[in-house]
Amino acid sequence: IPAFGYVILEVESHDSVNRSIIEEWLNKLFENKLVSDGILAQSVKDQRDIWAFRENITESLSHEGLVHKNDIAVPISKIDSFIKDLLSALQEAHPHFVVYLFGHIGDGNLHINVTKPNTMEKDEFIHKCQDADEIIFKLILKYKGSIAAEHGIGLVKKKYLHYSRSPGEIELFKKIKKQLDPKNILNPGKIVDM
Repeated sequence: IPAFGYVILEVESHDSVNRSIIEEWLNKLFENKLVSDGILAQSVKDQRDIWAFRENITESLSHEGLVHKNDIAVPISKIDSFIKDLLSALQEAHPHFVVYLFGHIGDGNLHINVTKPNTMEKDEFIHKCQDADEIIFKLILKYKGSIAAEHGIGLVKKKYLHYSRSPGEIELFKKIKKQLDPKNILNPGKIVDM
């Protein structure tokens, strides 16, 4: 599966010695063909411009049309193999999908975005995305990750919670909620039912 990625790495240093160490490390990445392209910010403006690319990904994808999103997490040490398995599984099940991944790799958080093909009706896309979610969540279970990271479980992922929490954990959560919220007035119906 053809794939490429960009990494934004921010290092704070006020020391020219540290800067030369960073530049030497980057040069080795190029020499070893681990990196094919890159830029090094030369100013605060450059830094802001680079981060703007990352911050505007969601907005740019919305110009593609309807986007189905997942916000998941997997152990950092397993991200590479998870992504390979994910792209392979989605390519096999839904070859017409275009998948965009971004996130905060340093904490294991990955945003999975699928754009609706122009030739596909909205209802068909939504149905296929539900199937794709099952594929994604089964992989998350295999990799001992979480079906939700920074955006939580809410209503949408409630029925999938068993992919990243055991029955015992879910039952414990219900008991804690019942103790802290006996009248079920705090986010009623979200995450678990009482």
